[in-house]
Amino acid sequence: MAYVISDACVSCGSCADACPMGAISQGDSQYVIDANTCIDCGSCADTCPTGAISQADSDNRIHTQQKQRRPSGAAVFSGAGDIPLPGGKGLGRGLTGPR
Repeated sequence: MAYVISDACVSCGSCADACPMGAISQGDSQYVIDANTCIDCGSCADTCPTGAISQADSDNRIHTQQKQRRPSGAAVFSGAGDIPLPGGKGLGRGLTGPR
């Protein structure tokens, strides 16, 4: 699955600068990603200031789920297993809250 750029692109060029493969170029009205060159590293999506870049499925449809921005170094939990909290309580599967 390659990444795609939506029409929210403001043509700033930060994605093209971030792409290690040179798979992104200026198109007619916005930047475009060459799916045959893209290695799905996500550098472009991490750099885009408008969130205009997301993964496409095998039919090249854009995923509608917007990537949530978080500060670099922020912890991300998968929800698998228990996460111990002070006082011996923890979060179970699904991270629903203290027991």
